[in-house]
Amino acid sequence: MNIDEQIKSWVVFLTQKEMDRYKKEWDREKKEKLKSIHEKKYLNAENAAKYLDMSRTSFWKWRKDNHVKCYRLGDNMVRFKKSDLDEIAQSKEVS
Repeated sequence: MNIDEQIKSWVVFLTQKEMDRYKKEWDREKKEKLKSIHEKKYLNAENAAKYLDMSRTSFWKWRKDNHVKCYRLGDNMVRFKKSDLDEIAQSKEVS
């Protein structure tokens, strides 16, 4: 096999449709990775309550009374920053 044949065997030719499909797949994988990183930094109410070892009802009362800072991500999505929850957990231990 000469060098030209070897180079041709390494080159992959993709149609525009295939390239678009691979780009979408790559974008989806990238979003999933970012989402998992984001979810580690921010928790939903159920997981935040578990993180603080309290009931969801108590947690929502704390939120209502502004003891817990929340972050709105869109109309219906509320998240709680883990670092804020850590501060609350430390103050619970002290008191």
